[in-house]
Amino acid sequence: MLNFHIDTRAHNRPLLQCRSVALCFFLFLGLIPTDSRAGDIHEKAVDASFTDIAAGYGAAGYGAAGQSRPVRTYVPARKNEVEGKNPPGFKFDYIESGLALTQKSQYVTNFLLTSAQTSASSLDVTLKTQGTYGFGFTGSAGRPFITLTGYVREKWAKTTGSKSSYNLDNDAYYPITTLSPPGNWRFLTTQIASELVVPFSSNGLEGFVAPWVGYGLPDLNSSKMTSNYTVATGVRYNSKANTAKFSIKQRQVAVSEPVPAGPVGFFDYFAYIGDPFDQGASGNTFSGQLNSADIGMTHNWETLSLGGSVGYSAAQPSKGYFMYGEASSISLGLNASKKLPFGTTTTVSAGRSILNNYKQAVTDPNAAADSPKVEAVGQGTNDRFRAEVSIAPIEWFYVSARFDYAMLAFSAVDPELLIGFNEVSPKNKTAYGLQIGVKKKF
Repeated sequence: MLNFHIDTRAHNRPLLQCRSVALCFFLFLGLIPTDSRAGDIHEKAVDASFTDIAAGYGAAGYGAAGQSRPVRTYVPARKNEVEGKNPPGFKFDYIESGLALTQKSQYVTNFLLTSAQTSASSLDVTLKTQGTYGFGFTGSAGRPFITLTGYVREKWAKTTGSKSSYNLDNDAYYPITTLSPPGNWRFLTTQIASELVVPFSSNGLEGFVAPWVGYGLPDLNSSKMTSNYTVATGVRYNSKANTAKFSIKQRQVAVSEPVPAGPVGFFDYFAYIGDPFDQGASGNTFSGQLNSADIGMTHNWETLSLGGSVGYSAAQPSKGYFMYGEASSISLGLNASKKLPFGTTTTVSAGRSILNNYKQAVTDPNAAADSPKVEAVGQGTNDRFRAEVSIAPIEWFYVSARFDYAMLAFSAVDPELLIGFNEVSPKNKTAYGLQIGVKKKF
């Protein structure tokens, strides 16, 4: 990012006016009214301050069948390395605006010879601002401070897709393909995040408490607004060669107009603010509490970084519901990042999530045709691989491409419900994405 110090003296007022015009332009884009309809949710994020440990494989969360949700943790830039960088009182840090165009395709194959593919094109406009308040006293390890970050994001997208099933006829399989109707949707979310940081030592060890609140207006028939209340706390260590972090987090997700009591999935778009493509976002809605703990470590060389992580997550849905996906999970992850010439960065990640009480809503073959679905439970693993290349020839412009692959394996499902379980469980997911964007700090 390019950083500028705003000078309010008279000879710089024309420059300030130009920046104000540019900022108003991005705000205007975010307020353009559009006709939106319910559609498949696949998001991208431009706020790199909300990151997931080990590039998305640190700790599992919850979602549609066969996909795990990494735990995102707010990690602001360190401000207490040098006393002069963190003066007492309030200091405005920056305003950042961004614009991104994304094209994505995803292919899903189920266990019972069914497959689906979707394609999405989206425009994303974001605005972020941050300030810091330094306390009036300094401890033995440095000055405690609080960061406050506001974030607004709006996205427009168009989706298309199809689903194929294979029927057996005369010892040969033939496909039946059904096209999904095109979807147009508009997505708006706002979030305010704060973090209290207390230095424990002068060599980079510090503790943090980070509460944040977010509100979203997803274009889903099942809800009009979703709220997210989260508190994370932990310790971290930052040096030039090594970084490490341990954190625990509790998140409460509430839906203003919940779906009728019964099976629901988990959709938390706030967790995707740090995901460049949001490849795994689910269109279902979860209402309840999510708890997690994770630890991650990274070693940095001049142009190479290697990291690993371990995480645990558990969910408690609201009364009267059960979820798709796992009730709890343990995740292991490894990632490597390499910087190359001409502003190019390559990242490779791999991970495994061990899924406890993996649930699906399936049709009971012994029940009447109009009977509600029942809960099928099994144990499983979800293996994931990701490769990404990002090119930033100049600091405010970037091009990024990603490949994602995930594979679900399971066991211990009731034999009478196995066919229904196979019909709704994705065995393989493959996704491709290309993104072009600009992001500017003022």
